[in-house]
Amino acid sequence: MLARSSTGVEASRGMVQEFKSFSWELVLMFILMLKGSFFVFGAAIGAFLLGLLLVAMFVKEKKKARLEELERRAYEEEALQVSMAGHVIRAHNVHDGDHHHSR
Repeated sequence: MLARSSTGVEASRGMVQEFKSFSWELVLMFILMLKGSFFVFGAAIGAFLLGLLLVAMFVKEKKKARLEELERRAYEEEALQVSMAGHVIRAHNVHDGDHHHSR
């Protein structure tokens, strides 16, 4: 009976060892599955962040172009006003000159 119990203990130890080995295999498989999921999840987050970056760069460039256009228009408007003021002054001088010659 003692031999049987030692064999039973050895069998139990073998089962425990087998269970531990099997559980490590399950843990390893689970980690590998999670690693694949994390890779996909990480890739999705990376793609999303890259998309946000591209949108931000596009908006920045568009804003810069808009500001440059506003500057150009303001410069043209100012140049036109200076040109018109010069024309008015010249026209005024011409008319004043006509009055002086006619006297």
